[in-house]
Amino acid sequence: MDLFLSGIRGVSAAKVAVEYRDLVGSVVVANDSGEICDHYLATLQLLKLNGIVPVNADESHLQSDSCLAVGWKRMIKSDYSSIFVIHDSLLPRYRGWNPLVTALQNGDKVLGATLILADDQVDCGPIIKSHQFAVSPPVRISDALQSIGNSIEFLTRYLFENINQAAVLAVPQNHSLATISLWRDEDDYQIDWTLSAEKILLFIYSVSHPYKGACTFLDSRKIIVLDAEVVQWAVPIENPAVGKMVAVDNVGPVVVCGEGFLRLKDCRLDSIDGEIVQIKRVRTRFK
Repeated sequence: MDLFLSGIRGVSAAKVAVEYRDLVGSVVVANDSGEICDHYLATLQLLKLNGIVPVNADESHLQSDSCLAVGWKRMIKSDYSSIFVIHDSLLPRYRGWNPLVTALQNGDKVLGATLILADDQVDCGPIIKSHQFAVSPPVRISDALQSIGNSIEFLTRYLFENINQAAVLAVPQNHSLATISLWRDEDDYQIDWTLSAEKILLFIYSVSHPYKGACTFLDSRKIIVLDAEVVQWAVPIENPAVGKMVAVDNVGPVVVCGEGFLRLKDCRLDSIDGEIVQIKRVRTRFK
C-alpha cells in the first residue's frame, strides 16, 4: 500500500506505518501550509529512521495496488484500484475542509475520524470504520489534534490488519445526514465581536497553535488572542457597542461581545510568538 501523508495528521499515520513496513510501498510526504509547525520534517525523520525513504508524488514507481491518504489535500492521480482516506470528522457530517476546526467552533461534544473508501466525490465514499471520543467544550485545537491523532493511529492500524477485506467492509454513507465544512483562508482568523462571548471563546481555541491564532485589530495593530475567559458583568450596559472595553484589570481587558463579555488573558503582537501586548486603556475598541 502506498501512503500519502501531510501535516500533523500524517505523522500519526506514519507512526503506525513503520510497524507494518512489509505492507508499505511508496510513501509521499507533504507539508500542511496551514500549520505553523513543520511536521513535514518530523514525518521524514520518523520514516527514514525506520528504513522507509519517501518519494516524490510524480515518480513512476508508485506501483502499489492501493493507497492511504491522511491529511492529504491534493489530487491523487495514480491509477489505484482502491484509495483509502482517513477524514478527521465523523462522516457524513463535516465533509470537506478543516472539519475539526468547524466541530470545535460548533462546540461539539463528540469528535472523531472516519476511514472511507474514496469515490469520485470528496469525502462521500462508503465508510469502513470510525473512531470517536468525548470532549468538554471549549477545547483547544492542540488537545483535539492529539486525540484525533489517536483516532488516526487506530484507523490506520485497523486498515493494515484488514487490508485484504477493507473494501468489502465498506458501508454507504447516509447522504441525507451530510454537511459541508467550508474552506478557510486568512479572513477566517479574525474575531467577529458580534458573536456571543461563548462562541468567540470556542473560536479562539479552535484556531490556536498549531494554527496562526485568532486575530483582532487595535489602533491598526494586529493582535493575536491566545487565551480568554467568559465573565459575568453585573451592571447593565446602556450602549453595548461590540469590541469596546468595559474594564481593564490585572488579568486583562474585558470586552463587550454580541452577547456577554470576554476577558482577554493573553494577547500577542502580530503572531502567536509575538511580544505580549499589555492593554491598559479602557477607552479602546477592538475591530
